[in-house]
Formats: sequence, C-alpha cells, structure tokens
Amino acid sequence: MAKVKAKLGITLLIILVIAAMLMNTLLNTFGETLSSWVGGGTVAATGDGSVLDEMTLLAEGREMDAKLAAEGSVLLRNVNGALPLKKGEKVTILGAQSYNYINGGTGSAGGKYDEYTYTMKEAFDGSKEDGSGSESRVQYLDVNEKAWKWLEQAVGGARNVDTSGEYMGHTGTGELALFTGSDYAANKDNYGNGDWGGYKRVCEFDVNVYEDHKDDFMADGYNDTVIVTFARSGAEGASPVMDYDGDGKASTGTTYLQLSEDEKNLLKFCKENYGKVIVLINSSAVVELGEVEEYGIDAVLWIGHPGEAGLVGVAQVLTGEVSPSGRLVDTYAYDMSTMPAFYNNDDNKYTNVAAIESGFGVSTDYGYYQYEEGIYVGYRWYETADAEGFFDSEFFTSHEWKNGRAKGYGEVVQYPFGYGLSYTTFAWSVASSDVTLQPHGTNSVTVKVTNTGSAAAKDVVQLYMQAPYNTDDTCGIKGTGLQKAHKVLMGFQKTKLLQPGESQDVTITFETDDLASFDTYGHGCYVLEKGEYLFHIGLNAHEDGCDPVKASIGNSIVYDETGAGARNSDGNIARVAMSDVDAGDGNMLEGYLNRDDFAGGFAQIMTHESSCK
Repeated sequence: MAKVKAKLGITLLIILVIAAMLMNTLLNTFGETLSSWVGGGTVAATGDGSVLDEMTLLAEGREMDAKLAAEGSVLLRNVNGALPLKKGEKVTILGAQSYNYINGGTGSAGGKYDEYTYTMKEAFDGSKEDGSGSESRVQYLDVNEKAWKWLEQAVGGARNVDTSGEYMGHTGTGELALFTGSDYAANKDNYGNGDWGGYKRVCEFDVNVYEDHKDDFMADGYNDTVIVTFARSGAEGASPVMDYDGDGKASTGTTYLQLSEDEKNLLKFCKENYGKVIVLINSSAVVELGEVEEYGIDAVLWIGHPGEAGLVGVAQVLTGEVSPSGRLVDTYAYDMSTMPAFYNNDDNKYTNVAAIESGFGVSTDYGYYQYEEGIYVGYRWYETADAEGFFDSEFFTSHEWKNGRAKGYGEVVQYPFGYGLSYTTFAWSVASSDVTLQPHGTNSVTVKVTNTGSAAAKDVVQLYMQAPYNTDDTCGIKGTGLQKAHKVLMGFQKTKLLQPGESQDVTITFETDDLASFDTYGHGCYVLEKGEYLFHIGLNAHEDGCDPVKASIGNSIVYDETGAGARNSDGNIARVAMSDVDAGDGNMLEGYLNRDDFAGGFAQIMTHESSCK
C-alpha cells in the first residue's frame, strides 16, 4: 500500500511539474495579452524584454494611423492649386458626414468611436486632449467654431445619434447617456436619416437646412474655404443598395454609390457661398463623381476609411506638410453601368434554399452575385475595352447608359486605376532594363524619377505588361484566342521623399513565369504566348510616364511536362480539371466576354440584370 501511495505521489508531482512548466511557457508567451484581457496596465512586450503600457501603445498606433492616412490619401482633383491650404488657414466644415465620418465601415471591420477617436475639428485644429500622449497639438487649420457647434447640434448632439428618436448610446466612459435627435435631423424625409454608419442610405441634410440657418454657422473671416465630406460605408456579407430609388433595376435611377440630390445641392450651396470648395471622399468603395467637374469643385481628396486618428494625416496633406502620394486601387467611372459587373451586383437571394440559423442566433437568407465578366474586372475591363475600340463602337455610343450617352475613354473613365496627383511634378526616364523573358528567369526595369517641381514629395512608379493577343492559333478557343487583358499591373514602388531637383532610381523586378495565362481550351495549362511584349512605365493604368520597354518571344512557352516551360520545381502540372463556362464542346456560353466581340457579350450580360426586389 505504501508503494502504491508513493507511486501516486510521484505521478502527481510529475503532473504538477509539467503543468507548472506549461503555465510558465504560456505566461511568457501570452502574458501581456492575458494582462490586457483582464485589465492589466501593460499590453505589449518589446524585443528587448521591456513592456509598453497601454497609453504608449495607443499613441504608437495612432501615430501609425495618421501616417497611413497621409501616405495613402489620393488627390483626385486640384484646380489652379486650390491645395495645399496654408497652415492655420481659416476654414468652415459642413456636411452631416463631416461630423459623422466613417472610420472603418461596419461588421468586424467597424471602427470604435470613443474618447480616443478624433473628430474632424480636433484633427484639423489640434484641440484633441485625451491623455494618450499622442494629442494632435498642431493647429493645421483654424476651424470655424460657430459652424462646428451648429453641425454638432444639427446631427443630434453627438456622433451617430439615431435621429429617428431617442437613442441610448455609450459616452465613451462606460456609462450610458440619453441623446435626443435635433429638430434638423429628426425628420428623415427632409433631413438626414440617422443611419450615419450604414451602407444602405446616404446621409445628408436637405439644402434648406443650410439655406435657412446660414446665420447659425457663417462667420466673418471663415467664408473663403469650406470642407465637405461625402461618406459611404460597407459591410461583410452585404451589398450596397444599387436600386436606391426602388424601381426594381440598378441600371435606371440612382444607386448608393453616386451623389444623392442632397449632396449635389450641398455642393451648389457651397459654390455659391464660399470662395473655395474642398471635398473629402470618405469611402472604401468607388463613387460616381462627375458632379465635382460639372459644378466646378476646386479640390477632391480621397481619404478612404481613416480609422480613429487618420484625419490627422489628412490634415497634413491638406496643408502641404505631406504631399499626397497615394494611388487609386479602383477605376472611377463616370457611370458604373458601363461596367459589365454592374448588372449582376445586387443582393440576389436563392429561391430554393431555406433560411438557416446563423451564428448570431437569427434566421437569415443567403445571397449571391452573378459572375459573367471573366477576367475583365476593374481596370482590366476598361483598358481592354478601350484598346478594342469598344467605347467608340456603335453599340456603346448609341446606348442610353444610366447617366446618359458617352463616347470614348475620356467620357467613360474619370480617374483610372493607379491615378493620383501631387503638389509637385516629376520627370521619368528608363535608366536601364534587363528584360529577356527567359523561362523561369527574372527581369527588371529601372526608372529614374526626378522631382521637377518646387515641393518635396514622393512618387509611385507602376509597371504594366501589355501581352500579345491571338498570335498563336493553338491557344484558346479556335477563332477567339486565349483571353488576356490589354494591361496587367506587374509591380509598383514608391520613391523616398524627393527634394526639388533630386532624383532616384527605382527598380521593379518580375518573373517571366508570372506573365503566363492559363489556357483552358487550347493547351489546358499555363502558356506564355509568342509575340512582342510591352512594359509600360505608367503614371496610372492608362497613361505612361515614358516610352515602354519592349521584348519578344519567338515561340510560345507551354508550361506542361515537356514544353519549354517545364519546371523541376512543379510536383504537379497545373491542368484543367473542370470548366463551368462551356457547353462541353469548347464553345463559350452566352454572356461571357471575349475581346473579339465585347458588344455581343455585354449585350447578353445586360439581359441578365439582377432584379433588385
């Protein structure tokens, strides 16, 4: 019996030792995280073993947020040098969403609005005091206090107030406060609708609110420059409303992703009452912006969703402390109905799938989008359609698009993919290139960038490939060829901060194999088609900064087991296993786009337009 007890004691001791070792490992690895969970004063360990306290970590995060906004904001329009503003310049801020700007969309990406979140006024005039150690003490702009207080009252007295009535909201201190919608905002039919951060309704006041209350916000000395914000949100598992006027079709009427009548009227009001109008686009989605040209708006700056402190970086851009160097990652079209994907983008619901229980404990219907544009998505559609003359074709120019008729690329695309202005000018030239297009080889293009203007700034070098099309009749569907976009982005790089007159060589490298296209119908594997390849050093997807680099391939490179593209590194060759876009005889189903007949494919896609009801 004593031996049994001894064995049990030894076993228990071993278990305790192992548990202690595991606990020690867990604490060393996750101690700071656990501490933050339980409310400890430290939240992060550094490489040298020291620990950062909460306020220091918060300050670093907000500094990074401001830097990201400064580096990523995109200057879309700047007439007669309207920007930058002088530091300390007097400005008025108007627009319901200037007060209720969207810092991070909704769902799991939604930003938190608390005492650490900057208002636009606090970011611009340096009045933020929150004890985090990262206060914006710099007065970038002198903000009209009278107008800001009026705007705060107009939206309901605090951020994100439900203006349909009373709303119990957090004050940021852990306590609940009762807010009441103001007279301006409570009437949803005439003013804002209160869904400030939502993705289904545009929030702005009727222009009569501004006209009738000029005396409440206009102030002497603050009538030269006005800043207005137009915001659009987004959410996971949901779609913006493309049938905003409820007529059952996206291709007629208005959508969530264009300026509302209230927003247009606000622009007109600002042009009539202020010397200079600056618009901030607070959206992660593309918005139709033709009115900024039609109404003669002075400057437009895309700021995305800037987070809690990103507006400090926006203030740095507005005042020229940072010259904008962000570039668009979307094509901004005057009219989205000129894009094939537009006709299949609403929230279609399955009719043969019962509502299921979601993880949130509520019943929901699952939706889907059609997908018919093939590889021609975004800039690849607009650049390829232009190369094939589609925007000048009879089909295109004779059609009544959502916003009217258009002809040519310039009337279709407002801001190309990769677009962005600066406060200075640059000159580009190819310093050297090594583009041999050998299978499995590495190629490079070096561009010399020179700041030819008067302001220090960064620039972005973009390299696009233009591949030959339909040069090998063994590729793709016979008579149609292997489908390829006219231009494909191969790489990009931002320069350092270049002083006036300073230059920098920027090198972009790419692998030959990465140029290949998957040939579903010809060879059933990846193929790099023979012919001449052009490598455009682009200001954006449509405009070049200097002459392209040229290289040729004499024979197509086929990436199968025996072709010139065979690689020892491939365990298995990428081959066709199945295809959902053909009828089994190599003929593409109607509606899918190909470069030989964009008009025919587009016409078929338009007949499949999603019902929005």
